[in-house]
Amino acid sequence: MSNISIRAKVIAAFSCVLVTSLVLGFFAIQRLGVVNSAAAEIRDEFLPATEALGQISYIATRIRVFQALYTMSTAERDRQEEAGKIMAARADMTKVLEAYQAHVTSDEERALVERFTGEWTRYLDMSQKLREITDSGDNQGAQDLFKGDHRILFNSFIDNVNTTIALNSRAAKTMADAGEKTY
Repeated sequence: MSNISIRAKVIAAFSCVLVTSLVLGFFAIQRLGVVNSAAAEIRDEFLPATEALGQISYIATRIRVFQALYTMSTAERDRQEEAGKIMAARADMTKVLEAYQAHVTSDEERALVERFTGEWTRYLDMSQKLREITDSGDNQGAQDLFKGDHRILFNSFIDNVNTTIALNSRAAKTMADAGEKTY
């Protein structure tokens, strides 16, 4: 080592520092890319899915309220007003369900979605029957259906939507934990 000039030693030392800095920089960029990827998946998939599921639950609840008001209304004008609200909310539900489908990320979630969309379809079919009974003037029959099978199906639908929300929350937490672990 004593045969090497000071200039060569300084250049070698700076070269070692430069190479070490480059290696550490590339490593840091790669690890930040993993963290960024996890954050992007949470932002692009799990948050929009959870928001859409919340909207689905909210719209379904509003439809249920409008149906109750429709069933309790005695004036045709009031029923028509509630029927209009129901139809508008159903259109909103269709849009949100379609938008949500793009964010389904796992087979488990897909199975839950198939379950609750099937229940929603059956609920709408039963809602048509409820409307027909109400329109026929059979108030007791409409109330019995509304408080019976109609409510059971609605509650099952909401329970499955809530289960899907919980699944998305767990998946987002898992993704966030993976990003944190990388950091």
